[in-house]
Amino acid sequence: NTARRDSKTIASLRKRPRTHPRSAKSLKTAPKILQTIVPNQRRAMNNFWKRTVFGLAFLVVTVFCIIWDRTLFGALFLFVLYFCLKEFYRITLQDRYMLQQKIAILTAAAAFALTACHYFYGLSLHYLSLCIFPLLLIPVTSVFYGVREDFQDLGLVYLGLLYIGAPICLSPVLVMDGDVYDGWMLLSFFIIQWCSD
Repeated sequence: NTARRDSKTIASLRKRPRTHPRSAKSLKTAPKILQTIVPNQRRAMNNFWKRTVFGLAFLVVTVFCIIWDRTLFGALFLFVLYFCLKEFYRITLQDRYMLQQKIAILTAAAAFALTACHYFYGLSLHYLSLCIFPLLLIPVTSVFYGVREDFQDLGLVYLGLLYIGAPICLSPVLVMDGDVYDGWMLLSFFIIQWCSD
């Protein structure tokens, strides 16, 4: 009798499909994984449509401000200057040199405003020399705040001014044809850039 029982249990074990315990667990958790993948794909699609809508809206606003009026152009590019510099410093410096970041952003905004006022309204270009003092304040404040580690990263503050601030500050040169505001040349440059992208 015991031999028959043993042979029956061996036969039943042979008939059972061999499944690894991990594969059985993975089969049980497969629906849960699918439930998490599908909402992530929906979120990605939502982000895609949000970016598309905001991108098209910003495109319309940019084209309108460049073509229509010098004041709108100045306001738009001041806005762009602020957020581009802020993003650049967020990527490169994170939370370090926060005071110096703010001084640099204010210096770039002042330089852009003075350059725009010179080309748009005939303000004397000598006022632009006032921006030298905040530039000198950047390393001075670092010394007084006692920054001793990663002092070479202070150069990233100036890199942002050179890489982002200087081209935007010189943009009013491209939209003036003598005393006449003409934004088509700058818009043509942007169209070339957008097409290459």
